[in-house]
Amino acid sequence: MTVTASPAVSAAPPQWLRAVRFLMRSQLATFAGFWLTIVVAAVVGTAVVVAVGEVTISHVQFARYGALWFPFSIMAITATAYLPLHVASGLTRRSFARATVTVSVLMGVAHGVLLTAGLVVERRVYAAQGWPLVAETDSNPFAGVGLPTLLVTLCMVSIAGHLGGLLTTLVYYRWGWVVGTLCLPLTLAPIFLVGAGGLPTGQWSPVRPDLSLPGATAVALAVLAAAALAVHFLTRRIPIRRVES
Repeated sequence: MTVTASPAVSAAPPQWLRAVRFLMRSQLATFAGFWLTIVVAAVVGTAVVVAVGEVTISHVQFARYGALWFPFSIMAITATAYLPLHVASGLTRRSFARATVTVSVLMGVAHGVLLTAGLVVERRVYAAQGWPLVAETDSNPFAGVGLPTLLVTLCMVSIAGHLGGLLTTLVYYRWGWVVGTLCLPLTLAPIFLVGAGGLPTGQWSPVRPDLSLPGATAVALAVLAAAALAVHFLTRRIPIRRVES
């Protein structure tokens, strides 16, 4: 009697990876639309200033606010709209947490890279045209910042926006408006400490502005890691609300 081996069955991708693929595809259109808007606004804004006066400040640097709060809103929508769909499809809450944290990091890095590239291109255009970049903190906090610090900072700014949106919305979703509002100092901490503060630059950070780049980066990574762990904790046994028709 001969025994024939059954053909190997390829293992399906893990749940969290399937969710990552779905979320990344669903965000591509909004991501492209966001950066198209930023590019058009920067070009038109610079052209208007050239026509009426003198160019002295970066226009692209204002996109850092969009790279912070736009991801916040996207992940807030994800936490409320996709979580019930994810669980109803037979996927676990743990895979949702892993997927959304992974997407937060990937999309945060993508936003940071594009914003850094935009600032570098703008610097070269300004240098070619002889336009000054005012280095005062209020008008242009990135004027004197080197490329490594700039890239690290902007990636972390956007990651903080993603994770802050997840945290804030998940707390509201799980415990309601009263607890959600009381917890805002905690759920928005990634944004205040890393995102809005720009911790790695050390120029306008509310936390230890005297830290070196490695030290400030370590602090920022610790804050972001704590936020990611909090997302996992919040979604572990989160109740799924029924949608009333």
